[in-house]
Amino acid sequence: MKKYLITALLISSLLVFAYLLFINRLNISIRMSELAVSLQEIDKNEGNIDHISLIATYEISKKIYENRIDQDDADTLEQVVDSLVTREKDNPPIIKTGYGLLATPGIWVINFNRRVLGKKPLHYQAKEPGTSTDLDMAYYYERNYLFDHAIKLYKKALEERTLSSTMRASILLHQGYCYALAGLNDMARANYLSIIEKFPQESSSITAAILLRYLEGFQLAREKTLAGNSDPLAISRDLMNLLAYKQAMQILRDAEKKAAPGDLPGIKYFMARCYSGMGQPDKAVESYLQVITDSPSSEFALYSNRRILRIGTKSGNKKIIEISKNVNTKLKDPVFDRMVNEQDKLVESEDLPGTIEIEIPVKIEADIKKYTEAADKKPAATRELVITTSDGNTFRGKQLNETKTEIILETSIGRITVKKDKITSIKKR
Repeated sequence: MKKYLITALLISSLLVFAYLLFINRLNISIRMSELAVSLQEIDKNEGNIDHISLIATYEISKKIYENRIDQDDADTLEQVVDSLVTREKDNPPIIKTGYGLLATPGIWVINFNRRVLGKKPLHYQAKEPGTSTDLDMAYYYERNYLFDHAIKLYKKALEERTLSSTMRASILLHQGYCYALAGLNDMARANYLSIIEKFPQESSSITAAILLRYLEGFQLAREKTLAGNSDPLAISRDLMNLLAYKQAMQILRDAEKKAAPGDLPGIKYFMARCYSGMGQPDKAVESYLQVITDSPSSEFALYSNRRILRIGTKSGNKKIIEISKNVNTKLKDPVFDRMVNEQDKLVESEDLPGTIEIEIPVKIEADIKKYTEAADKKPAATRELVITTSDGNTFRGKQLNETKTEIILETSIGRITVKKDKITSIKKR
């Protein structure tokens, strides 16, 4: 009997020791996982450049408005920002251990102790949680200037009660940015002030303070621009650079009716920029392609093709990207080539339901195909012409190129594009 008692005591001791060893190893595993999650969150927050892209939008536009950078540099910078800002999945932190569901009782015990001590509980899930489709789609709409859609989805995401303060502040920040670019300045200001007041410990608070200053500065600059005595084209260009797309579009439509032939490529390009900023990428692409087919030798053809590349990249539309690349085989734009190099660094995003479809009119697509497939011709650089137009203008210079609808001259004041339907006489010099 004594022998059995000793054996039972020994076995019990071994079981207790094994249990305590298991609990100790489980506790260490949970604590190490907790530390790993904390470090990952710190790394994500410190290394997050998502908010920088919001500031970059304003800063690049501000520099163009103040003539501190040219359009080539601006296009390159915007593509670099796009390539840096890759959307990461905002999964809630989870505690992973090597014990699967066996760790659940240990988590319960730890959480009971943490509740007694007034600390936040740990969250354990056996599987990776799914990502928020609403947030993914809201961010997608934001990047494609569909601000009304983005605002609604961010509002829906904010209804989730389990959001961390970091995530809630970030969503409010992006929603405020969408309000600002949609022209709802008061609502944008309310979001930024709410972040600064309620989440002062978050990095979003610093970004909100910066965006608030930009918002106020741009609003003052717009008022100053509208009160000035510049010509309509200059006013609309400044308003566009100040992200006031709707106001710029109104002026551009009036200017288009009275514009000289040489001004039309620029007007069409600025109108396309406004279409894009107002969340109409299909009209924007159509206008950009018209600039390219009507005025392929103008600088606005280069600018337009770069914008087509960015629209295709942001929307995930591979057909649009391919069209822009084909066009550049004719334009041979070195800035475009640098943008493609940056685009190649982008992480290809997953397909999302309801993504943007961009339809190109059949005629425009046929004109672009004809343009890209046409054989290269040497421009008649030695041919000097004197062209008189129906509006009383006379242009003298060397002919650089000729298309179905226009003649491009190199004059003493620069490159001039003359529409053929405006020409009344042509003389050789």
